[in-house]
Amino acid sequence: MTKGPIKLAKELSGLTGEQLAEKLGISPAHLSRMNSRKRKVTTDTIDKLAAICGKTSEEFFHLMGQKPGDVESATEQLTGHDVDELLLINPDIFKKAYERARAIEQTMLGGRGSNADFAIILEQAYADIAKQEDS
Repeated sequence: MTKGPIKLAKELSGLTGEQLAEKLGISPAHLSRMNSRKRKVTTDTIDKLAAICGKTSEEFFHLMGQKPGDVESATEQLTGHDVDELLLINPDIFKKAYERARAIEQTMLGGRGSNADFAIILEQAYADIAKQEDS
């Protein structure tokens, strides 16, 4: 069974909603909207919640009931590489891919994007990486 990140953070930290909101630098109302899933919880927020609870992001996701194996499997299918395989990527290509990933996150969280937008941006990032591998 999965737990919401806000509820889990409150349980692990022993903080009230107001205290947790203060540590995150947001209003209690904003935290409440995230808890009720009226607002999206970003990966940055998950990282902050994990740190507040003294956990790594991976540990926090695991405690939420997420399955890292599912993420690894999806990554392997998309990239064609084993997740444990060392890949040397040109830092400029990596930066470009990271910027595209952030654009995906902002587009999807802002409710302006579709799965098609996500796929196009992701394909562009993989194409950049593939060009590097061919060089």
